[in-house]
Amino acid sequence: MSGFGQTYTVSIPSLSLKNGERITGFEFHVQSGRIACLPNVPIGWNIQIDNDPSWNTSISGSFEVGAAALYPTYFKDFLFIEKEKDAPLDLPFDLHGEVIVTSDFIKERKLSLKMQNFSIVRTQAHASPRK
Repeated sequence: MSGFGQTYTVSIPSLSLKNGERITGFEFHVQSGRIACLPNVPIGWNIQIDNDPSWNTSISGSFEVGAAALYPTYFKDFLFIEKEKDAPLDLPFDLHGEVIVTSDFIKERKLSLKMQNFSIVRTQAHASPRK
């Protein structure tokens, strides 16, 4: 039976933004894990979390007004995830997704991220209450 595992903080240490670009959206997918906590929801942003019971979860975000566009520093310890304790061998833990950026709010560019683009650090504290 599947269960909770250890909690980790997630960061994106390096995004390849061009001069003047800011973040207008993101979407991340977690395989064999769950979104445990998003401690800082930016003002003006819509955040959707799908913690599917299959342990294949996702989080996405977009903003309502240009002034709410983010800088890359937002992605420092921005998310807490929990790895599935008893993940099946054919579904190893994975994290991937994309960040959407723009400099003029007309043309957007999507930055694809794979597991190696994230910094995932084990935490001592629990990110959320357990039942």
